[in-house]
Amino acid sequence: MPSPTHADHTAAQPPEPGAVDALITQARQLRTRVDSMLVDSASAAEDPQLRWQRALCDLAVHQLDDLGAHL
Repeated sequence: MPSPTHADHTAAQPPEPGAVDALITQARQLRTRVDSMLVDSASAAEDPQLRWQRALCDLAVHQLDDLGAHL
């Protein structure tokens, strides 16, 4: 009897043609949108809510950059 950690996994299906290119395009578009939000919020360093928004945008930028590097 095979061990439970050695489960039978089916082979992953290759992505549809153009799916990776579409993901890359979407990641670039999101990156552009986040960049524009960062520029808009740059002057509001006093407001705690805007600082949180900026921190989340910074995190999103890093995630999108990592995603772009992997794609």
